[in-house]
Amino acid sequence: MAKFNLENYETVEERLKVFWKDNPNGRISTEVVHVTDDGTCVTIKASVFKQEGDITPVTTGIAQETKGQGGFANTDAWVENCETSAIGRALANWKYQGSNKARPSKEEMSKVGNSTPLKEKEQEVAKTTAESVEKFTKDIGEEVVVADILNIYIDGFSQSKKVKDNAKKTAYEQTVKEGADTDVENWSSEEREMFYAFFEIAVNVSEVMGDIKDISEQLKKCPKCDKSEHIIDNREKKASDEKFANIPDFACSNYNADGCGWGGYIGGKGDREVPSTWL
Repeated sequence: MAKFNLENYETVEERLKVFWKDNPNGRISTEVVHVTDDGTCVTIKASVFKQEGDITPVTTGIAQETKGQGGFANTDAWVENCETSAIGRALANWKYQGSNKARPSKEEMSKVGNSTPLKEKEQEVAKTTAESVEKFTKDIGEEVVVADILNIYIDGFSQSKKVKDNAKKTAYEQTVKEGADTDVENWSSEEREMFYAFFEIAVNVSEVMGDIKDISEQLKKCPKCDKSEHIIDNREKKASDEKFANIPDFACSNYNADGCGWGGYIGGKGDREVPSTWL
């Protein structure tokens, strides 16, 4: 059974200390990319630069916070908390998450244990529905199929199927990464609760950034062969092991008859420069 323990997660402050030590002339900027009409939910993007004068960030990260949800900090300072979480994600997207620490920051994961959304919220309704179906199934002596229960929960959200499918995949991968079995039928109630929490975070971010992501993907056409389906992002691989330090940040794996093999670097020159729209 997976054990959820906040002590297994770094604070953003811990990541920042290492970042500034390695990059004393670096820069971190943030921008608000979406605010709900009532001002209670904000989405913020953070960008990390190796040098103060750099135009292209090394990495970016996005986070979303809602007033009153996710612990005491979000009662009055949900915007500030959102900015902190976005910075933490951006640093983790590069190489600052600690060799023995999980990807989410402690600030992000505090929402998993402390989130108490209003019963009017659809996530609460979805969860209650799933639990009711599970109880009914047990009461009539039928075997509970966990996958069905999870899908009932997901179906309770009003977002598009595409958004929910993306969030489902993200939540599943993160729950497994936290120690859950790859087969959901073996998940404990604690692991399912973790999945619910990750899904709620992912579906909100996916809904806001979905169109932006789609546009970004469409613009990722290889500068050499003009095809988009073969582009590979090597940044995480480069950050994971020094032996990959010199490989291109992005590469085209189109080795068919026309044979491309293009490779580009962030901050590179000429035809080896990664388009700014990709970052």
